Amino acid sequence: EWLKKIFGFGGSSKSPCDQAVAAIKDANATVTEALDMLFNLNVTMYQDVLDTALETASSALEDAKTSFEGAMTKYGTQLPMAVTDSIRQAAGKVFAVADDLKAKIDAEKVKIADFIVEAQAQAKELYPATLSLLEAQNSTCAA
Repeated sequence: EWLKKIFGFGGSSKSPCDQAVAAIKDANATVTEALDMLFNLNVTMYQDVLDTALETASSALEDAKTSFEGAMTKYGTQLPMAVTDSIRQAAGKVFAVADDLKAKIDAEKVKIADFIVEAQAQAKELYPATLSLLEAQNSTCAA
């Protein structure tokens, strides 16, 4: 069989029906693997991973904000007001990103959960379809 795959000759010669059965079984195995992976997607676990990443980033940003405020309190009076205002404005924009990011991630988590549930529902139709294909092929080749 390996000679036929590599060189195009040799190996066993299967009938078209046997080749169709083998191809359908290969497709069915692939569908089964894909379904297993899809159904093992745990929406809650996925959301927990996102939450943990967001918490870590938010915590680091909050620490940076605290350090920034401490530095501005300690050294801000030594800087011209225009510089202090510019620094506070720029820092405010950076820190506002965290709030915006959290809101966007929360909205996307809902979309992702819906997508996973929908994909799982649609995927349930694949396995019976491959079985129907195999049955149709069997009845065709039996005739």
